[in-house]
Amino acid sequence: LPLPEPPGPGPEPEPEPEPEEAAADGEALAEIEAMKGVLEKERADAESWVRSRSEDLRAKEEFLVGREKELAAKEQQVEAEARAATERLVVLEKDVARREVLRFLGTVPGMSESAADVIATAFPDMEALRGADGMALTQCKGVSAGLARAVRYELVPGEVEEEQRASRLREEAHAFQAEGDYAAALTCYDRLSRAHPQDIAVWFDRAQLLVLLNRPAEALQCYARVINLDRRNRQAWLERANLLFGSGRLADAVDALREALKIDPSKGGDIALRAEQLRRDGHPNEAVLLFQAVLDADPDEARAALGLGDSLLDLGDTEAAEVLFTRALGKNPQNAPIVFRKGELLERKGRWGAAIQYYNRAIALRWNLVGPWFAKGRILLDHDRTKEALECFDKVVSFEPDHVGAWAGKARALAALGDREAATAALDRASTIGPKDPAVRAAREAIGASAPPETKPSASMMDLPSLAKAFEEIEAEPEPEPPRASVPPDFQAFVESIEPEKEETQVLLQLAELALEGGDPQMALLRYEQAIAQEARNPDAWTGKGVALQQLERYREALEAYDRALAVKPDHELALKWRMTCVRHVEREADG
Repeated sequence: LPLPEPPGPGPEPEPEPEPEEAAADGEALAEIEAMKGVLEKERADAESWVRSRSEDLRAKEEFLVGREKELAAKEQQVEAEARAATERLVVLEKDVARREVLRFLGTVPGMSESAADVIATAFPDMEALRGADGMALTQCKGVSAGLARAVRYELVPGEVEEEQRASRLREEAHAFQAEGDYAAALTCYDRLSRAHPQDIAVWFDRAQLLVLLNRPAEALQCYARVINLDRRNRQAWLERANLLFGSGRLADAVDALREALKIDPSKGGDIALRAEQLRRDGHPNEAVLLFQAVLDADPDEARAALGLGDSLLDLGDTEAAEVLFTRALGKNPQNAPIVFRKGELLERKGRWGAAIQYYNRAIALRWNLVGPWFAKGRILLDHDRTKEALECFDKVVSFEPDHVGAWAGKARALAALGDREAATAALDRASTIGPKDPAVRAAREAIGASAPPETKPSASMMDLPSLAKAFEEIEAEPEPEPPRASVPPDFQAFVESIEPEKEETQVLLQLAELALEGGDPQMALLRYEQAIAQEARNPDAWTGKGVALQQLERYREALEAYDRALAVKPDHELALKWRMTCVRHVEREADG
């Protein structure tokens, strides 16, 4: 067996403190304890001091708050007392002023207590009473004209005498004017204007007399005086404009009317009529200024928009007129005169097919509008659609019996149809209305070319060669065309009035859209089919055809048209939209 290992060394014992070290540690502990005691005492003293100071501050704060409340209460009390004192002074002042008025009225002869009380209520102080004229006083209950004059005489005797003098002068002027002695009446108004230069009525009366005396320059000076006194006097501006128009000073007259329009925009319609008269008198530049001023004040004034467009046409600015009419139609697409003007613009451009479309739309909006009937008849006559043109001219003369152009056009149409007797009668009527009208000359030339005057032959002149010649002319006449019965005559006349082969596809699409807007899906269908005939793969044309068919309740045919459009353009939005509605109609028919 192995021998056991000897035990290892154990922990060494800690050394015992020396007596000197133990004494030093005790002294340090005692010193620390003493310092702690001192610190605790200082902390306690500090806390005590802080508490006492906090209580003092809190007490001072409460004291200040109380003082502020007392001061606020005293301020309110002082304000209330001051307000009460002011109110008492106002009431006292009013009472004193009213008593003064009553005291004065007591001295007026014929013044009753009730009348004095009413006057003092209406005019509570002497200043107000002095400013009241006789008419204002007579508005008070129980105050007669004589009593009012008595009050005025006691207040301002000089002014009363002046008023009486002015009244007498007015009466004299009216008497002279009634007798026709305008010069004597003017003398009275001259004296009145010198005595009362601020009286606007005097200047108006004087201006009217000067107009009667044919002295417009002096009348203009009177209206200028009124405008100096009251620049917003609309009547003065209007009267000034009338005189300026009569004097031929158109630019100054237009400026006066524009000032009147600024003062009262509601007079835009009247000023538009004046501008239209200017245009018809051959002054388109001035008319443009007036129409534009009316539109600036009221952009929705249709007569001004129409007149401005006509004025621009007179000036030869076709593009500006077209922009104006297009904008006006955007605001009011149901305005028949503007639709008619749009058609006239298209006719000027040679697009007479589109022009007739607009004329028909204007007629649909206003059946008795003469312009589109006459314009349509003129186009149809120029393109050998004589019967339809004659119907248009007949409509015109039924609405306006003295329309010289319609009678002349009717004469031409009747002559072209071979009715010489009726053509001559229509031409005579046109010549009676306007013998120098260019349309009458054109009709006379047309009748002379197509049907020269005939003389009845005598028996001796009726020989065999002339009869043979007559029979040859009869045989040479073309046979009349058989009537078309597939569509109504009016519809066929309109269709024939437009030659689709001369129109581009885009124009046909536009015409079709116009027909849809005008509530004529049958015409729209015809236009879309013409467009498809020219461009078979046009998705817009196929979609439009579908819409027209759908409006005609031909849903299955419409569905086929939408499918043709989507075959060309699968993402065509309108075709997709209308096809969905068409499918619902077809399904509803199947379920029914």
